[in-house]
Amino acid sequence: GLGDVYNIQDLLIYTLGGQDAAFFRISRNDGQLRTRAPLNYEVRSTYTVEVTATDPFGAADSIVVTIVVTDVDDPPVITVLTVGGSQAGELNAPEPDG
Repeated sequence: GLGDVYNIQDLLIYTLGGQDAAFFRISRNDGQLRTRAPLNYEVRSTYTVEVTATDPFGAADSIVVTIVVTDVDDPPVITVLTVGGSQAGELNAPEPDG
């Protein structure tokens, strides 16, 4: 009613745009940004999106956000080689990152 007090933060609607928006999703109610799929530092290390907050009266403000992907150690890739069921050599499993 007329005397109700609202926290404007609770009434904001968040939307996502920009060149890399397809890699992310945003919660319309609280602005929490999440990835749509795992990101890989070796493929790409930064993404840029635009987050817009709009109030119930249509006023909006946007900010450009840069997401930086941190490199983590990947597990080793192991390839087993056999010749006629016998050991064909020794196994060396280096880390894929070097």
